[in-house]
Amino acid sequence: MIIAFTGSGTHTDATHAALILAHALSAAGEPVIVIRSAELSPLSVTELEGSGLEVAEGATLVDLSATVSGAQAPARHIVLDLASADFRSPAIRCGIDVRVITVGPYALDESAAAALGADDAHLVPAAPAWYLGCRRSGGGPAAASFAAAMARCGQTTRVLPVVQGALSRSEATALTTRHPRSRALRTGHHLLAVLRKVAADPFATSVSGPATDALSETERVSACVDERSFPERLRELADDLDAIEAGHGPTPADLAGAPILDNWNSEITVVPCLTGSVSEHPNIPMGRPVRTSQVIMTDNATWARTLSRFYALRIPAAAGGPGRLQ
Repeated sequence: MIIAFTGSGTHTDATHAALILAHALSAAGEPVIVIRSAELSPLSVTELEGSGLEVAEGATLVDLSATVSGAQAPARHIVLDLASADFRSPAIRCGIDVRVITVGPYALDESAAAALGADDAHLVPAAPAWYLGCRRSGGGPAAASFAAAMARCGQTTRVLPVVQGALSRSEATALTTRHPRSRALRTGHHLLAVLRKVAADPFATSVSGPATDALSETERVSACVDERSFPERLRELADDLDAIEAGHGPTPADLAGAPILDNWNSEITVVPCLTGSVSEHPNIPMGRPVRTSQVIMTDNATWARTLSRFYALRIPAAAGGPGRLQ
């Protein structure tokens, strides 16, 4: 199987997707090589020996054409990480099983990808490219939101029903070793299952229904689970609050894929906080007793991160020593 990726904006998403898919193939015991265009900056790849995964840098269009044309029955899978010009080149298009355009999380990413895909669709006879939403954690709801966003850009077909979450720096670095993080590997398994389905019918316009046949029941549930990390949830909360305060939300599109709450009611719940005498606070006078906002994280000894800011913990309350927050 030959799979090609390119990015509609920043190329980092395409490289991450190529490596994630390659690791999934390697984990399945299927040898794979990632071949990258000469125009792309080389990766700092380490510790791949014995993993069944190889990365080859600096491939020219002539190299890529020879690779694709000579791979009628390759002994290993080929994942191409391509610059946009190579991705669209007639010299290699027809020899690729599935071509994927990665799409970042912003409206400009989506419109750029839609324009690239519209141009790509006219370059027959190869099958048009598919869209993969990237830096979009949240499982099934995020995939549905991505499909809706691409539809607003005029692309109602060929949107993959899986998304690639936002990677932390350590997760991205681990992709260049033989030990990818578990979350990235799960994404790779879901993506691989869907791309196998696409490769069997490359001219199909949708895999939103039949694609689930490519996944086991456990995989179907896992692919739809919201796996956003706590920092990701806070970043998205901040974005939503900014939009609401600016008078731009929530839109019908925001609510279209949201969970529905019936028989709802407002209740007050207790959240962890800290009390004490504060100093060096930007808004509160020295020595004033305070109750902090919700404590998000703390080591229960030297620091606490509340919804608002970090606090340095110095002298605990005398009675019973410092309390512990979970």
